[in-house]
Amino acid sequence: MFYKLLIIFAVVPLIELVLLIRVGQSIGIIPTIILVAGTGALGITIAKMQGLLVLDSIKASLQRGDIPAQNIVEGLLVLVGAAMLLTPGLITDITGFIFILPFTRPAAASLAQNIFGKYIARGDFSGSRSGSGFSFYYRGSGDSPENDEGHSSYQDRTLETEYRVEEEQDEIQSEKKQTENKQTENEQD
Repeated sequence: MFYKLLIIFAVVPLIELVLLIRVGQSIGIIPTIILVAGTGALGITIAKMQGLLVLDSIKASLQRGDIPAQNIVEGLLVLVGAAMLLTPGLITDITGFIFILPFTRPAAASLAQNIFGKYIARGDFSGSRSGSGFSFYYRGSGDSPENDEGHSSYQDRTLETEYRVEEEQDEIQSEKKQTENKQTENEQD
C-alpha cells in the first residue's frame, strides 16, 4: 500500500510536470495556462451540477427505502474528480473528467466498488476512529476469503459496521437539561 501511495503522490506529479512542460513547448506558455485553467473551471462547474444531481438521486433512493450504494460511490467520485480538476495537470484533469461526467462515472463507480470489495473481502480494509466512535471492520475466521464460512466470492460477504454517538447524545441531553432548568427558573420568577 505504501508503494501505491508513493506512486500517486510522488511519481504522478513528476509525470504531470514533464507533460505540462512538453505541452508548453509545443503550444506555448499562455495557451497551456489557459488550457489548465479552463479545464479546471469547466470541470468545477460540471462537478457542481453533477454533485447536486447525485445528491437528489440519493435522496430519492432513501425516500423509496432503497440503499443508495451506487449513488454514494458516484458522489464520492464527483468529489474526488472535482479535487483532481483543481490540481494543475493534464492527467489529473482527464481522470477528474472521467469521475464527474455522467456517462463515464457509473463505470468508474462499478470499478471502485469491485476494487474496494476485494480489499474488504480479504480483510485488508479496516479501521476505526475514536472520538466519534465510527468503526468498520471485516470479521473473518479463515486465512483467506475462500476459507471463511465457505464463501468463494467477496460479493457473498457482509461488512459489519458500527456507529456510536454516545458522546454526542450525552451533549444533547445535557443541553436539554440546561434548557429545561432555565425554563423552570424563568417560570418560577
